Amino acid sequence: MRERKRIARLLLTDVTVTRTSHTITAHARLAGGQHRTLTLPVPEPAWKIRQAKAATINEIDKLLDHHTSAEIAAILQARGLANGEGRPYNLTMVQRVIRTYQLFPATQDVHDGDVRGGHVDPGIPGIWRRVGGHGGGDLVTVSRRGEQLAAVSVAGPVAGMAVPGTGGR
Repeated sequence: MRERKRIARLLLTDVTVTRTSHTITAHARLAGGQHRTLTLPVPEPAWKIRQAKAATINEIDKLLDHHTSAEIAAILQARGLANGEGRPYNLTMVQRVIRTYQLFPATQDVHDGDVRGGHVDPGIPGIWRRVGGHGGGDLVTVSRRGEQLAAVSVAGPVAGMAVPGTGGR
């Protein structure tokens, strides 16, 4: 290492580095009067490099309709798909992608007997979520595009509804 620095001091007289929004340019004056210019593109931010690829997100979205998160991780590993860092997907990574990109199964029906104090049409597909406090509030469903499809006022817990943080999808 020491020798490299010594050689650099002997060869380089001056180096000027400038950065624009798209490029990094280094102007180097060498001993003996020569000069060189090196222009490089600005590297992508680390978060963007590590971000899940669009094809993988679409694949997880399709698989979510018929598989659990653990099964999706196994399928992605079998297909050789890796995350932005090049590591194979595991359960935690798949759950993070689902949560980050708000991916939902295509359909999840709540039947009439599952809701106390309201009527839900089982023909309306979507994810049913409670809006309001734990003791009551509204039960709403949204389409995959985030559009509200239906809302029902309910009191108390709803049978068959997943509770966040208990291992459901």
